[in-house]
Amino acid sequence: MRNLLVITWAALFFVPASALSATIYVPDDHATIQEAIDASVNGDEVIVRSGTYYENINFMGKAIVVRSEWGSKGCTIDGAQSRVVTFTNGEGEDSVLRGFTITNGYAKHGGGICCNDHSSPTILDNRVSGNAAWEDGGGICCKVFSSPTIANNVVAGNTAAVDGGGISCTDNSAPTISQNTISGNMIDQFGQGGGIFCSGSSSPDIANNRISGNTAYSGGGIYCLFSSSPIIVNNTIIGNLATSAGGGILCTVDSQPTINNNTVAQNAADSGGGFYCFSTSSVIANTILWNNSAAVGPEIWVGESSNPATLTISYSDVQGGQSSVHVDTGCTLDWGAGMIDANPLFADPANGDYHLTYLSPCGNAGDAGSPGLPTEDFEGDPRVAWNGVDMGADEVYFHLYHMGDATPGGSIVFRITGWPDMATNLLLGTGLREPSLPTMYGDFYLEAPITFIHLGPIPPTGIIDYPATIPLWWHAGETYPFQALVGGFGWPSSRLSNLLALTVE
Repeated sequence: MRNLLVITWAALFFVPASALSATIYVPDDHATIQEAIDASVNGDEVIVRSGTYYENINFMGKAIVVRSEWGSKGCTIDGAQSRVVTFTNGEGEDSVLRGFTITNGYAKHGGGICCNDHSSPTILDNRVSGNAAWEDGGGICCKVFSSPTIANNVVAGNTAAVDGGGISCTDNSAPTISQNTISGNMIDQFGQGGGIFCSGSSSPDIANNRISGNTAYSGGGIYCLFSSSPIIVNNTIIGNLATSAGGGILCTVDSQPTINNNTVAQNAADSGGGFYCFSTSSVIANTILWNNSAAVGPEIWVGESSNPATLTISYSDVQGGQSSVHVDTGCTLDWGAGMIDANPLFADPANGDYHLTYLSPCGNAGDAGSPGLPTEDFEGDPRVAWNGVDMGADEVYFHLYHMGDATPGGSIVFRITGWPDMATNLLLGTGLREPSLPTMYGDFYLEAPITFIHLGPIPPTGIIDYPATIPLWWHAGETYPFQALVGGFGWPSSRLSNLLALTVE
């Protein structure tokens, strides 16, 4: 392993306070988070020092920011078997909860966090884990016209007795659920929606999430019921389990989801390993259903005859083709244009990497005219790239990401995607350039001086790996900004990748 040259930098956690009325520190100014909330007024910011706080907090309708000083790894709110965070007073997007571990909560609805009665806060950069509900929403519950923004959180290891081990959306709620990792959540014996549950005319926007390893009786990853109309776009839905039906996604009883550009793989159920459509009409486009398993309908199950279901699917990669689809008598399968049955050639599925490789048959094989087509893929790359739309959550493009946790002394792998045979450089800056610098290669985000790590040409897969050891003198909470240059200097075809802000765990 080659060590990285280190320049300490931690500015990404800084949130400017110039526009705020006051900044209140816990425990400096008030001993508890709730006391600080009680003392605050709209526009204030409550900053919580690292530590564990045994509390049950309520925002009380206030438009304030409550955030940890150094992120969720160092700051925990422990609910001591009562709900941890409550939003029930009409909070809006200016009510922000950011950067905490939310744990050990227990309630009827929303053991970790509950948004109810027209409350729509911003829930950002948290780890919601180890919570439980005796009805719905083990991790997070959205009820009664509540539409929170739930972004860039880890929702993991929560449980519910009835619905929504990770997140539940009911009663006309319309949350935005984006860029989260929703994993390892579960439902008790006969419950529904291990990862996400949607019901009661809810209309969540479920986009760009990784939904993996969740367990339920039905709907291991996502469950859609009773006139819910979720938008399910750009998600990687992997390794979920339903002991009955719908390992990846289950849609039933007049639900009307929009399902576009998802990667649904390695899910399992008794019926409908990848997708289960029951007594409703569903439309799927630009989606990969691969290596899912079930006794009946390993990839797709369509039923049932007493209330016939209809599934329309097009421009998708389904392993086994129609032979992997079960259709009940009286139900309809509309096998549309652009359907393929070909190995999608994922980058490294054994290690959880479901990016497409350069030679994937899913590249440029999607439908650019599909209703609900996203403008970007799951990590912000342009959705229409390299001459066409790709199937699945990933669009093959110039991109930098990493595998493994960035812990001091630990090993990670930087991965760079691009055209085969192009030279590559991994770049590390001392900070962020604001605004970014426009160049002939794209936007440049790094402040000088820059460390250049020269790599070889990209192999035929379109992905090059750079193994690295995180230096022991990097500290938890520090963040290091990287970009990649794919191609040589002065080449018109060269491109800069996205910004990768690597945070030390």
